[in-house]
Amino acid sequence: MFIRSLAILLTIPYFIIPQWSAWYTSIIFWVGLLIIGIPHGAVDHHIQLKEKAYNIKELIVFVTKYVGIMALFFLFWLIAPTFSIAFFILISAYHFGMVDFGHPKRTRAKIISTVYGITLLGTIIFSDRATVSSILKMLSVNADLITSYSNAPFYIPYFLLMLTAAIVAINSSPKLWWTIALLLVGTNMPLLLTFGLYFSFQHAIESTLEIKNHLNITLSNLVKLALPFSLGAYSIGALVYLIISWSIFSLDEIIPFAFLFLGMVTLPHVFYYSFDE
Repeated sequence: MFIRSLAILLTIPYFIIPQWSAWYTSIIFWVGLLIIGIPHGAVDHHIQLKEKAYNIKELIVFVTKYVGIMALFFLFWLIAPTFSIAFFILISAYHFGMVDFGHPKRTRAKIISTVYGITLLGTIIFSDRATVSSILKMLSVNADLITSYSNAPFYIPYFLLMLTAAIVAINSSPKLWWTIALLLVGTNMPLLLTFGLYFSFQHAIESTLEIKNHLNITLSNLVKLALPFSLGAYSIGALVYLIISWSIFSLDEIIPFAFLFLGMVTLPHVFYYSFDE
């Protein structure tokens, strides 16, 4: 529960020091993404392969499949950007819901957790339409769809927030009230700060501790296991960004790329992030 409450505490500087708000938002988003968010998926091979993760042949096969799935998402975005971004949002919602609800096994519980993930992510997305619209435009999402999104009723994020709270009240544990609190505060914060705090400082930290307990290792050993694969992810991200920046974006328009890259790593992560024996 402390992990979830930490994200609320990290919102305080944004409100008490307005002149630093833009700087603070960027720090939270990028530090969280690079130090916590990306690395929390860097040991998926240990979760899936278990002791085979130390076998070089097994590891090469796994990494090839993992990177191949990332490449497929990137190609899918090049061909059909609107559908690929919509798919990224849906699969992220599913993953967030599954983790927040403790990886339910029954179909009904999975459906509930997925609906929760959709309303949670929807609250974040509809709370800062200017930023999201700009990101969607640079990711080549259909212009008519962006216009419809921008013109949606102002109360949509509050309606989605109430649905999320109702699901938590009926089905879940007390820890998720901290997430509801973050979403409530987030209706008055920029997308990068709200998403960064939820993704990195709630979802990713909690997932990291889940992995540590599952693998029965210390946090320092987990960091050592994740480091080379995190560096590999950064390298792939840098390569893809260079390709995109030369053909589509200028070098200062990096935020949309960050979300595209999240889509690339999220797809295999969701597929392989399973604790089933």
